[in-house]
This record gives sequence, C-alpha cells and structure tokens, in this order.
Amino acid sequence: MTAWRILCAVVMAFAILTAPAYAKTAKKKIHQVQLEQTAFSATALGSDSNLVAKARQYVGMNARQIGLHRYTLWCSAFLRFIAGSPRGVDDRAISWMNQQRDSARVGAIVILQSVRQHVGVVSGFDPRGNPIVISGNHNNRVAEAVYPRRSVIAYVVPPA
Repeated sequence: MTAWRILCAVVMAFAILTAPAYAKTAKKKIHQVQLEQTAFSATALGSDSNLVAKARQYVGMNARQIGLHRYTLWCSAFLRFIAGSPRGVDDRAISWMNQQRDSARVGAIVILQSVRQHVGVVSGFDPRGNPIVISGNHNNRVAEAVYPRRSVIAYVVPPA
C-alpha cells in the first residue's frame, strides 16, 4: 500500500509541475483553432464576410505598406480603404457612429472605446462573447485581436 501512495504522490507532483506549461500551450492552440474556425465561418457567410477576407489580406502590414497617408490614428483610414468611404465618415473612429446600427455579427463594423476610440471589422467572437476584430493601427499594424465586449460602443452596418 505504501508503494501505491508514493506512486500516486509522484504522479500528482508531476501533474502539478507540468500543468502550467501545458495549460499555456493548450490555450495558445485553442485560440489558434478558434481563429481558424472563425476564418472558415467568415468566408462561408457571404458578402459582409468579404470585408473580413479583404481586411485579412493586410494583417501584419503598417500604414505605409498599405499606401495610407496617415501614420497616426489610422484605424478609420484603414477601414475606409478596405470598405469604401461612406457619407459622414472621416479619419476619426467615432465618425462611424453616423452609420446605421447593426447587431453583433461577423462582418459588422465595431466601434470600441478604451483610452481612445478604435474601429475595425468583426471577424468572430471568442467563447466569452468578446469580439475578434481586424483593425488598422493595432500596435502600428493591421492585426486581428480579441477586444473586451465591455469596450464596444456600437456595431454598425458596413458600407454596401
């Protein structure tokens, strides 16, 4: 019986010591799979998801590489570049509030509030309902990232 307890203690110790590393790797893989699944579902959704596909073409690029003439606060300029420039929208993220409201869905434009306003296109949602957003000027690049849903000001209809 003592050998059994020692074996159990060794197995438990191994599990406890390796769990954090495994959990970190597992989280990274789960996030990657979720983004891949989102990419699949977004391309299968139709015309609004064309905006998602178009935005993804620029992931990793900066404003200069895209050909934008703004090098600061260019999230709205990027969105206007890929979606067209609807009436009443300018280089300020908050100007997208002038557009018709939409539901929280893939392909919608989302206006976010953190320290400043930010705008991008929704490419999916994480398991907690937080939007996954492709946007310009995310660490000076176009990037796809999860934003807290509490920072959402509004979802608006993308330009036709």
